[in-house]
Amino acid sequence: MTVKRLKKTKLPQLNDLHHRCGLSRRDFLEGCLGCAVSAIGLSALAPAIASAAESSIPQKDYGKARVRLIFTHEPPDRATWPNIGYDYEGRKKQLLAKLSSSCPQI
Repeated sequence: MTVKRLKKTKLPQLNDLHHRCGLSRRDFLEGCLGCAVSAIGLSALAPAIASAAESSIPQKDYGKARVRLIFTHEPPDRATWPNIGYDYEGRKKQLLAKLSSSCPQI
């Protein structure tokens, strides 16, 4: 395009833009304001709704949770990285002791 042609090209005016999508800038901003007010209102009501829902749900005591652990490994006499003869049983006992002390409710 030449410079003369660029000067002759009619750019859309701001008033013409709402005709393309059917929404003016003012209508768009009013919609945004309505959404913001609704979000603020709902966030203010959320704690009251949540506390009412929690108080109406009956609580059951199921006791301790049961968790099953699976330890897989090669036989200790087989060469593995980083060494041969790794004490898998000792490591298993160490992990179980740490888990049971960290999570006594399980």
